[in-house]
Order: sequence, then structure tokens, then C-alpha cells
Amino acid sequence: MKAFIAAAIKHFGPNHSGTTINPFQVSYMRFGKSVGGESFVYCSGGLGGTTPPYSISVWQNYITEMTNFEQAQSPTMLIFEPINRVDGTANDPNYPNYEASDAVKHGNVYGATFGFGSQGLSAADNGVSCASNWCNLFLGTFSQGSPLELQQIANSNPFDDTCGSGCNPGGESGNLRVWLPFAVSSHLNVLELYSLDADLAYDPNFCVLTGSPCDTGSYGALNGLTTTQQHDYFQGAGTNTGVGLGPSCATGTQGGANGNCEYSKKINEAQGYH
Repeated sequence: MKAFIAAAIKHFGPNHSGTTINPFQVSYMRFGKSVGGESFVYCSGGLGGTTPPYSISVWQNYITEMTNFEQAQSPTMLIFEPINRVDGTANDPNYPNYEASDAVKHGNVYGATFGFGSQGLSAADNGVSCASNWCNLFLGTFSQGSPLELQQIANSNPFDDTCGSGCNPGGESGNLRVWLPFAVSSHLNVLELYSLDADLAYDPNFCVLTGSPCDTGSYGALNGLTTTQQHDYFQGAGTNTGVGLGPSCATGTQGGANGNCEYSKKINEAQGYH
């Protein structure tokens, strides 16, 4: 893992000699400590037989060992640390609180403080309870200027304001028009938006309406979103108005489109014009 981190930081640094890398296009890196780009503690009960056996302090020492190593590589880009929970425990603050406090004690070669964030953003986050305690940690940290990042937990659903159907990695994140303004008001300054939602907001042919129900649109049945769902989100269904681009709010759109452009409006309001 350390060898990979060292190689990645060097590869995307300003001294890379390759012709295909533009280091200035790499704003930040996020290194997970357990799986992918995250630091969940999986199967903690099964780690009792390891050397040393798993405990909160062992995990915390490991987190600090790795952030110390990242800093020692003299990264030129920003480094973000994931904040996560243990197993299926929703709101145990020991893990994200420590990971966040550890992150901001480190910095890159220019002295820019490491950032942190959660990859569990959804409409279920409400200021009292947020995935991995991110909203409280942002509130206590934003004044020092650390980068604060969030990624939605799954594709959005513009017709679900409350995560009534459950927001989880295999499902949905709820209505972008709910969670994005809340995240920005809670001091988010780096958003990792799913490409599917970016296209729903800005692609006039996200769903090509000549087909049935969404022929040759931007995606097939991908990332848990069926072609029927694509059509409904773009065009509307029943009493729900579509949030894609329609002629009444955008130019160059396909005939018959009924979307009210609300996704693009909310993203532009929150993050600046795109």
C-alpha cells in the first residue's frame, strides 16, 4: 500500500517526465486505508486473531502511520482523507472524529492542510445525524480552511426527499435538490458528483425520447438506474416533474422534452455556473 501511495504521488507530481501526465490537472488525491478510496473497518470481530489484535487504538495508530507516510512523500497536490465508520455501526464517532482530527494535523509540501470528507452524502443527512458525523466535523473545522469533501452515496432520486426508500451504496442518495444545498450550507467545498447526475442535469439528450422508454440515452441500465428511471427523472412521471433539460428552460433541447432544468439550476446555484 505504501509503495502504491508513494508511486502515485510521484507519478502525478510536477517532476514526472512522462508526456501524458499533466500534474496541474490533479487537484487532489484521496487514499483509502482499507478498501478503494475509503477507510471502513470491516469485520472487526474477525480481526481479533491478528497481530496485533484489532482495537480502536490499533486502528487509530494505523491511520496516523499512513497519513504520516503520505505527508513524508512531499505531495504537491492536496491530500484528502476519508472518514468512515466501523462495520455497520451508523454513528459511532470514535472513527470519523479521529480520522478527521488526524487529517488536519498533516499538510502537503506547500503547507496546505490535508482535507477530509465522507463518501456517504444523501438526503438522510440532516444536521443532527450525518454519515460518519461529517456535518459536525465540518462545522468544527471549516474556519481553519481545510478542504472539506463529500461524495454522494449513490445515484440521486429527484422524487425522494427523505430517503424513504433507504439511501445506501446499492440504492440511491435521494433528491439532489435536498442534499446539495444542505451540504453547501454545511461548509462543503469539494463535491464528487456522480457522472450520471451531472449528465441528467446538463445533457439535453440524457434520454432520447424517440425510443421506448429511453432509447440510446446517455446510459443503459447502469449503476442501478434502469432506462425507465432515466426517462422518469429526465421527463417526469405521474405528478412528478422531470428535472432534465426542456425547451422551456434551455436552448437546443429535443422536442417533447418536459424537464424543468432544476438539477442544473441547483448545481449552478451551489457550485457556480457550469
